[in-house]
Amino acid sequence: MRIKNFMLKYAVMCIFSFVAVEFLASRILSFTCVRTNFNELKPNALNVKRVNSSVLLDSIKRRTYFTLPPKQPAELCVQTEKRSLRLSRDVLDRVLDEGFGVRDSSLIGEDIELEPGDVPTVAHYVWCGSKMFMFEDYLGLLSVVRVAKPLKIVFHYNSVPSDPTRYHTWFEEMSQSLPNLVMQHTDRVLGCNSTDALDYALEQLAASSHGGLYFGERAVLTYVPAQWKVVDRITYTLPGARSSEQKIVFVRTGITDKDTTLEKFKSDVINASYECVSSERLNEAMRSSLKSESLSPCLALTGPLYPEHILNDSSPFGKLARMLYYGKSENLNAVQTQNPDEVIPSISHFITLDGEDNKVVNWTFSNYASILSALYIGGFQRVYVHGNQIPAGEWWDRLSQENVRFIRIDRADTVFMNRVKVLAHQSDILRSYILLKYGGVYQDKDVFWTSPPPDHVMRYPAVICYDWPWYDVWPRSINLGIMMARRGSTFLRRFLDHLWYHEDSSWGFNGIMMPYKIYERHPDTAYIYTRLQVICFYNICHPAWHKDYLRKFDDSMKPTQPFNFNDTLTLHFTVPKILPNTTFETIRKGSDVFAKFGQFLIEKLEKAGKWHLLDRKL
Repeated sequence: MRIKNFMLKYAVMCIFSFVAVEFLASRILSFTCVRTNFNELKPNALNVKRVNSSVLLDSIKRRTYFTLPPKQPAELCVQTEKRSLRLSRDVLDRVLDEGFGVRDSSLIGEDIELEPGDVPTVAHYVWCGSKMFMFEDYLGLLSVVRVAKPLKIVFHYNSVPSDPTRYHTWFEEMSQSLPNLVMQHTDRVLGCNSTDALDYALEQLAASSHGGLYFGERAVLTYVPAQWKVVDRITYTLPGARSSEQKIVFVRTGITDKDTTLEKFKSDVINASYECVSSERLNEAMRSSLKSESLSPCLALTGPLYPEHILNDSSPFGKLARMLYYGKSENLNAVQTQNPDEVIPSISHFITLDGEDNKVVNWTFSNYASILSALYIGGFQRVYVHGNQIPAGEWWDRLSQENVRFIRIDRADTVFMNRVKVLAHQSDILRSYILLKYGGVYQDKDVFWTSPPPDHVMRYPAVICYDWPWYDVWPRSINLGIMMARRGSTFLRRFLDHLWYHEDSSWGFNGIMMPYKIYERHPDTAYIYTRLQVICFYNICHPAWHKDYLRKFDDSMKPTQPFNFNDTLTLHFTVPKILPNTTFETIRKGSDVFAKFGQFLIEKLEKAGKWHLLDRKL
């Protein structure tokens, strides 16, 4: 009896201890929010054009609040979705690797030496309305981070930026990359196309004894002017501006005496207005060799702007924008190797998967034709078929004397300990592993070679091609149904890295859309070769080098411009799949695009003397 009582008490104590530990751990974790970090860059004197700000000042006066609002407690952090965290870490690493503080205060002109107190330590950003945080917004924020290097950036908002498209992840990257970012919620309605944000920002500056910076949406700080060392207040704005956007306000101190009203403070700040210039004005000024001190430190972006717009832009603005986002002003393109050991190997890889391991699967005529095209048109030395299912049947047997080898592999059921059920997504993972290890070309079984790859293309670290559908705000997407890479490709390592955020429920997010994001951030890791493939969808083919190749699905059935098979390296028949009962006989009688390719293949095989591959009987 005593033993039973003792055991009962012991069990109760154990349960209580376990619950207590779990509760304590949950409380600790609830106060934990992981973010990451940023920074970089160059300055000058100021001699820019003054601006008549009477229109803006009148608008501000009509809306003046005469009592300073109480400060809202800052939220510790705003949790965002995890999918952009690893990509944002890449951005952070890039900024830090290039050296925090290597250039002190300028993106143009000469640096000035800044002493503590020369520039405010706090920067305020006020977000208006409920909308997406765009790339041009991100560049503006990056400019303050790189140039002014404030100790704290306060992001004021009524509604957190949204991202329903999953392309504009710039806000997520920012919030997870800046260790000095403070998210400050306000109940104040902050309307866009108004002075709401400027009103609110000036109140924050007025309430601070040590002043600060306010930078409006799409306003880029290009350098810290020497004038900031001696003036107390200054504003940069577009001429005739009636709203809060595209402005930078510098205030050394807020309201320090009782005789200064908030209305007078706002009036003094707005009256000290100088011109904010457009990217066109910046280009004109830089090309005419104006001294940097005559350029405004405020650049107004008018969007929409995407990274692809600045990637190879040779203008002064393009170089400045690349410095902001990529940390380098030069063009960022993949470079061809001159080392023969680094050339993409002349081997082709296929993947065939089935839900059941070791299942014997009939190899179709189209699979057979795809391999023949790789060997006798693409010119590859060997073809490897990787899979958990064993190819069989007449068309597989015909390949027994060819340079084709079957490699048994397991399915990729998980990635980063996340379950992967969709076979196509498993193939995305496996093709990356295989090319990382061996290099070469990966091709889907519905890809058919029409030309051999040029030698210069094989010298790039990786070669990819755009897809044809237009996905809402996504500027482009990439189809990895065929891709080429050398061993250890950085692009493929980045691709596998992003699978930390694998979404098995989304057909194209990981395999089509995110590869474009990776290329967008790391354009020097892959070469976009628009002639790598022509994707054919319901017998309508979409050459990616044509200007109108991007189509909505509603427009997918409209005819496209004609092209020759020799204009592209491959044809990729995505939908519908080639009928399993297709043969050389049906091809000779057919008239659709695949039949025309088949006739093209027959001609190539006949010229090569490969009659045994065309004979119906073994």
